[in-house]
Amino acid sequence: MKRYRIGGQWSPRLIEMLESPAYRVLSVSAHRVISRIEIEHASHGGSENGNLPVTKQNFMDYGMDHNAVAPAIREAEALGFIRMKRGRGGNADHRQPNRFFLTFAHGRGSRACPPTHDWRKIKTIEEAHQRSGKKTKHRYGKPVPKMQLHRYGKPVLRASTENPYHYLYLGAEGEGCGRRLVPEPRPAPSVTSAAAARP
Repeated sequence: MKRYRIGGQWSPRLIEMLESPAYRVLSVSAHRVISRIEIEHASHGGSENGNLPVTKQNFMDYGMDHNAVAPAIREAEALGFIRMKRGRGGNADHRQPNRFFLTFAHGRGSRACPPTHDWRKIKTIEEAHQRSGKKTKHRYGKPVPKMQLHRYGKPVLRASTENPYHYLYLGAEGEGCGRRLVPEPRPAPSVTSAAAARP
């Protein structure tokens, strides 16, 4: 019987995971985070899952923008594909990188410590979107305007009702594509019955 072999290192992923709601809502940046940690896992021979050091510069060298690294890590962790042990900054003698654990990866110690598959806890697409969604408040405690999607899937900013201005997306019927500040229409002043009865 002929045996087929893969001519290099490889990383298995369950078809169940590829079809899961959590995996289907992953952003491109979160995919890159997971893939870069998988590369680190392979470079350690599959024996140090949970103690995989990956720096921000490693993610940037892999093709990520520096502003996308932290949100992508939070997203991948919230959806159950990784766990992170925070390091610390400082000078060269004391700084330590973040260390990662892949919840779906198999390695040399998988029999004693099998993969946890945290992504299985998410059962629906709605729950996956909720876990990976944006924050509802920024650091000063003020509400963040809700984001809506137009037909191309891009976010459109909708300001709160307290603001007399709101953003509208100009689609195919508008004058080009983009955002424009439009004043919120105000209700006309009501006329009382006494004023209406005057001659």
